[in-house]
Amino acid sequence: MPLDHLDLARRGFETINSGDLDGLLELVADDIVADVPTGYANADTYRGRDGFRRMAEQWLEPWSSFHAEPLGFIEEGDAVVVPIRQTATGRESGIEVEMELAYLMRVRDGKLIQWRLCRDTDEALEFARNTPVFDPGAPSG
Repeated sequence: MPLDHLDLARRGFETINSGDLDGLLELVADDIVADVPTGYANADTYRGRDGFRRMAEQWLEPWSSFHAEPLGFIEEGDAVVVPIRQTATGRESGIEVEMELAYLMRVRDGKLIQWRLCRDTDEALEFARNTPVFDPGAPSG
C-alpha cells in the first residue's frame, strides 16, 4: 500500500537522518524533480532518481554529521511543507552550523515527485499555493 504524503515525509526524514541514502531513494519517483534555488550550495534543478541522488550526495558531502529536524508538517493542497532545523558539522573544519529552512514536497502514488528547498515556511507555503499542481508523470495534451 502506498504511503500517504505525511507518512512519506516522515519516512524521508528518518532515512536521511539515519544516513540511509538508498532507503531515501526508494521513496522517490523515477521522474522526481528537485530544486535547490540560487543562493544555496549546489543550486540547480535535479531530475530523476540519479539527479536526486547527486543532489543529496552533494548536499551531504561537506559534513561529517548532518541532521534535519522537522519542526512540523503542514498540509497545503497537494503539498507538504516541512519547516526544519538543519544541524551539521563540517568534515574538514569541524565547525558546527545550524540553520532553519523549509522543504516543500509533493507526492504521487506514494512516491515523492517534487522536492524544493525554501528559505522559510512562508516561502514554501507561497510556492505551494501559487504553483499549479506539479506532476511530471501526468500525460501531456
